Amino acid sequence: MVTEQDLQEALADAVDDPAAERFTLGLSERALAEAAAASRWRRSMPGRRRRRRWVPVVAIGSAFAVAAAVGAVALGGAVGSGGGSPSTLAAPEMLANPLGQAGLVEFAVECFGDHGPKLDMSYVWDPTTRQYHGVPGDVQTSYLPSPDGKQALVVRGTASYVESWAVAPWSDAAAGRLTPHPSTNGGGMHWTADGKEVVSDLAWNVDKESGGPTLASRTADFYDPATGRRLASVALPQTVLTRVASGQWSIQEFQGDHGSVLFPLLSGDGSRLEYLNAQGVTVRTLTLQEGLPGNVANVPNHNLTESAQLSPDGRYLAEYDGSVIAVFDLQADGKRIGWMDIKAHLFTGWIGAHQLVTGVDRSEPSTSGSRDDPAPQTGHSPVYSILTPDLKVVQQATFVLPGDPRGTCATWPMSWAPTGQFPGAFVP
Repeated sequence: MVTEQDLQEALADAVDDPAAERFTLGLSERALAEAAAASRWRRSMPGRRRRRRWVPVVAIGSAFAVAAAVGAVALGGAVGSGGGSPSTLAAPEMLANPLGQAGLVEFAVECFGDHGPKLDMSYVWDPTTRQYHGVPGDVQTSYLPSPDGKQALVVRGTASYVESWAVAPWSDAAAGRLTPHPSTNGGGMHWTADGKEVVSDLAWNVDKESGGPTLASRTADFYDPATGRRLASVALPQTVLTRVASGQWSIQEFQGDHGSVLFPLLSGDGSRLEYLNAQGVTVRTLTLQEGLPGNVANVPNHNLTESAQLSPDGRYLAEYDGSVIAVFDLQADGKRIGWMDIKAHLFTGWIGAHQLVTGVDRSEPSTSGSRDDPAPQTGHSPVYSILTPDLKVVQQATFVLPGDPRGTCATWPMSWAPTGQFPGAFVP
């Protein structure tokens, strides 16, 4: 279990502001729960006074933390989440001609201090009312659109423990008209590429010696979205388990359906992505030039956290290690065409055939580490950047919550979907 003290120590290790150690963290239950999940990790920055260590991905700042994925940390405490008004929000103002190929269909919220509005923990786009609808309650809820955008996979709970899941038409899901199914494995879930099944996510534990992530999954569980019935439980092949345990490979999310499941493994030097079938046989290999290494000196090899994402059309592959992203053109023999340091960004991934998106909070403290340059104790309005495969910025747009012009509430993206599926939702 990750405690508040653990996060305080992580803050001292990770932030650029030397004055950060004098602050006291006030952590929301959601932040601690997500930190405990150890579902996503990153390396702390080198060159600090303390030892190099691995910390959960709750992107930490000196006076507040920008929420990353599904957690938020606030100095002085976080209030206002979990109910109140307004329960619906209009879409923030957009550029006259947004170029993003996906709209933001769900975002999470955490408000800071006692002078901001009271908002729900998350908001989902309701195509009926053409507004963002607040999700009531104090349990984390995720809305994952099906590939065609017609249905939502709704998962309640943190990455460490899922209470229930349900599938419903998107408008019904946004309105709360759901028939939940209890979670059988306690982990998260996602859609298969064809949208005909849902499958369990990878699950991780915390290694007691290193403090890093260790694989807890032993099966890939597939379910019928309509009935909730488990269709199959496919064991991870011993070859996969052995490679992960060796510290030379990092496992990626399961691919395919229950009859053709594949287990992708990315090599520690980032040069190969191999797909193994249920029998442990390699059926496909992608070779990359100048791959992104998944570890650095003095970091245990078994703490690899690199990830790989193919573009929707399969031409490009993006590698991400928590602080750097690299993109490779698979039609040019895996040549690396883009590289970018994104330590201050929230990396989302591919949102279109040839588009990626990141978000950055411009109220973060500077990287100078100066005591005279503290970050404001407020929320943030993230600036989303649309990137080409070679990581050139095409367009930037600021996501400013209506009714919160002073930025007292922090937001971060949860789910995106093609713009044609959810007209009216915010498009960067």
